[in-house]
Amino acid sequence: MTLIEGLTPSGKSKAVAVTEEGSLNIAVEIQSEGGGPTGGLQEDTFTAIFGEKSDAATTTVTGNFSFISLFKGLLSLVLDRLPTVGAKTAALSIPVTLSTDGAFATNFGAASDAATTTVTGSASFIGLFKGLLSLVLDRLPTVGAKTAALSIPVTLSTDGAFATNFGAASDAATTTVTGSASFIGLFKGLLSLVLDRLPTPGAKTAALSIPVTLSTDGAFATNFGAASDAATTTLTGSSSFIGLFKGLLSLVLDRLPTPGAKTAALSIPVTLSTDGAFATNFGAASDAATTTLTGSATLIALFKGSMSLIQEVRDRLTPSTGISFTQVLANANSGFLKATPGSLYTMSVINMGTSKKYLLIFNKASAPTGADTPSRVFPVAAGDTLQDGFLFIGQNEIGGGGIALSTGIAWMISTSPTVPTGATATETILGFRYA
Repeated sequence: MTLIEGLTPSGKSKAVAVTEEGSLNIAVEIQSEGGGPTGGLQEDTFTAIFGEKSDAATTTVTGNFSFISLFKGLLSLVLDRLPTVGAKTAALSIPVTLSTDGAFATNFGAASDAATTTVTGSASFIGLFKGLLSLVLDRLPTVGAKTAALSIPVTLSTDGAFATNFGAASDAATTTVTGSASFIGLFKGLLSLVLDRLPTPGAKTAALSIPVTLSTDGAFATNFGAASDAATTTLTGSSSFIGLFKGLLSLVLDRLPTPGAKTAALSIPVTLSTDGAFATNFGAASDAATTTLTGSATLIALFKGSMSLIQEVRDRLTPSTGISFTQVLANANSGFLKATPGSLYTMSVINMGTSKKYLLIFNKASAPTGADTPSRVFPVAAGDTLQDGFLFIGQNEIGGGGIALSTGIAWMISTSPTVPTGATATETILGFRYA
């Protein structure tokens, strides 16, 4: 601090204290009635009032403190109440309450203000904004495809650049890019050129196909080869695909026999493993015959067993010679097939009547009567509106040997199973195989 003494215009003495704190210059005028510095403000007194840079901030105005301390406190309070730059939450923002009857509140309006679509008269901002939103929504269609009636109408000028350059549906096709042509004319020309050069779908002759020529020195031509390339049977060295294919074909033909029956010497050798699934399941010639399907058995064992069963069945089949067949076509209800001993092998009856009947077989050389006793009785179901009754007796019932009768073979269609009673002859058709 520097203390400068001098005189005032009135002739009084004064002292001016000047100090520098950074770039701040402070001057204090000190008046003295004694004509000198005696009794005036001294440098130490000024320092005590102004303070030092190191003085702590104060947040109270009561008590003693320097100007620097008070300024620091004021700055601290301001910084505490001013938020930092950037978006803040409500808790970190400066609270501001607008008056409810001020110009802003009156002109801005309330959420309950009605929409207005006119700019004349008095209306709040919220009322005008609601009106504007209502007008926009009335004229803007909702999201999605719309019919013409629900779309925003747009009309292009008929003489504008777009209409002139885009052209009309009636513009003729053009296939040249020189001169003036509309987009539609050029597009028609392009489509015409494309259709002229693209064949229709489906197989075509060479004359109707798109020509494609592969380069003679390209990778495909080099690696694919030419028809004149020699066959190669080795994978080492350089060889074209045609050369390799010819070699493969040569090897295959050397190992595949020509069509037709061949001797073992000209056939492809194949050896089955002795412990593989085929050998195990096929079996060996020494396998014993088996006639049961339970347990484990080879194909040879099952085949041997089947041959044994076939021989047994053959012995039980109807004889292949000496067999007679008689059919009774709804014209009799009893009769005899032969008057000598014989065997009856198969019988069939069609019952066209609506009542149940019985086929009676007699060991007799003439037609049976009501007093005879049948040897066999077979029921025949009644017919109905949908189908006739039917009976068939064959080997499943009487075996391959048939029914052996020592006197003769006689029969009757009866309405009773125990008392021979002739049924209506026109209701039955019978067939017999016998010897």
